[in-house]
Amino acid sequence: MQTLNKLTKRILAICVFALISIVTKAQETTTVVDSSLLDRVNTLEQQANYIKPRESHLMAVGLLTFGYVSNKTTVTYNGSSSVSKTNSIGDADHFEFSPMFLWRHGNKFLMEFEPSFTSGGLGVNWAVASFYATPGLILRGGYLVLPFGSYNKREAAGWINKFASDPEGIPGTSDFGVEAEGGIQAGTTKWSYDFALSNGMQLQPDGTTAFVG
Repeated sequence: MQTLNKLTKRILAICVFALISIVTKAQETTTVVDSSLLDRVNTLEQQANYIKPRESHLMAVGLLTFGYVSNKTTVTYNGSSSVSKTNSIGDADHFEFSPMFLWRHGNKFLMEFEPSFTSGGLGVNWAVASFYATPGLILRGGYLVLPFGSYNKREAAGWINKFASDPEGIPGTSDFGVEAEGGIQAGTTKWSYDFALSNGMQLQPDGTTAFVG
């Protein structure tokens, strides 16, 4: 009888020990899983918040401008009246869609491309590759916006200039060429410069001028 009691106690002790081992192991496994998941979440957060300086980045922006003009003309002759109505729907001067695609590689290279969709068809406003040589010097090449005064680069956009045509005396806005732009710090004064060399314009037989293309 005593032998049976001892055997029963031993079996009970073994079962209790095995149960404690299983519970402890389950807790350790849960802890390891939770720790691994936490590490993965931290890694993903760091990757999302950190932008590597040499990676390429693409951005698409742009503008859509449109206007509407309606005219009504009434002509009375010998007591009879006629009415004519016109509107600007389909007029290329009153709407334009210009998406702009920017592709940057690292901190030195930037490529810009802006097509233009109007009722007159598909055109290109500019397509330029820029190299940021120093903080005070940017080199460009391609179909670039000509730096004639401040109008072409700063005021010619459709959402800024609401007139139907460009001001008189502006020899076009874009042409094929190269450009150097930047700034110079001279004491307390900062000078900006913008030099461009382009194909230029040709004098046509009818007296008008046109870009060489």
